[in-house]
Amino acid sequence: MTEQSCPRLSPHVRLRPDRRCGGLWLLSPERGLALNGSAGEILHLCDGRTTIRAITDTLARRHGTQLRDTIQKDVLALLARLHARGLIRD
Repeated sequence: MTEQSCPRLSPHVRLRPDRRCGGLWLLSPERGLALNGSAGEILHLCDGRTTIRAITDTLARRHGTQLRDTIQKDVLALLARLHARGLIRD
């Protein structure tokens, strides 16, 4: 995945809120992955039209532009791990 990639959830994957604790789950047919707040925020922006660069810019505006480089590394690392597991597509 690169800054120009437009990630989206794989067809068999969906985000589901956990009503008991207020968290978010990434669900696929045979597994569920509890997400922390940052991961959930990133995945909500993965719509298949928005580039990773734009996702990073959005998060930097929300959390501080001085953190942009760190945010970009974290976004790329998370999306690369999820892509390797087949949970998101480019």
